[in-house]
Amino acid sequence: MNSVQAVCVGVITIDTIALVERYPHEDERVLADQISRAGGGPAAVAAVALSRLGVKSAIVGTIGDDADGREILQIFAKEGVDTSGVSIGVTATAGSVIVASKEHSARAISTRQPVVQAPFNEAAKKLITSAQWVHVDHVGIQRLDEMGVARGRGPHISFDAGYGVESFDPIVVDLFVPTDRQMALRYPGVDLAVALENDSLKAGNTVVATQGSAG
Repeated sequence: MNSVQAVCVGVITIDTIALVERYPHEDERVLADQISRAGGGPAAVAAVALSRLGVKSAIVGTIGDDADGREILQIFAKEGVDTSGVSIGVTATAGSVIVASKEHSARAISTRQPVVQAPFNEAAKKLITSAQWVHVDHVGIQRLDEMGVARGRGPHISFDAGYGVESFDPIVVDLFVPTDRQMALRYPGVDLAVALENDSLKAGNTVVATQGSAG
């Protein structure tokens, strides 16, 4: 019996993160307090977070046949995340450079995304069909039909909706998690709590919003 409770489907990246006092101006160099490498992508980060909380998780997505891809697999292995559903694609592993500013308590991101997501391998299909939850990001949400899952049929579906969901219909998921900025675009001029309740009542599901550094 498959012991994985939550399968996270979406972008997998290797991130280089620089912590600075302030953002550099154009053509300026600033010294970083810290530079680190980590696995990234909304689905990948969720898989690690779930594992740390004691939830048995798996990641499904695409990496390249390169050093970055191999490094990501090592990171997941250390975190106890099942990687059997990761596929090797024809493009380079996605990556981001993230500059985090202490002054602004904010971050700026430059990213390289994979051009083509590889088809799900057999392990991924088995993980998805037997999981309690499938958690998707902006890429994973586009692959629900390919997974063969739908709300009310198979695992529960949660959607980390970071951007591009102004016209998204949340009825297709059990848990809809947009940002407060996305909710402002969905409901211009409407109080956040009211907007969340509107979506939840219409879809008959749970809707919560993230608020950046505020939680």
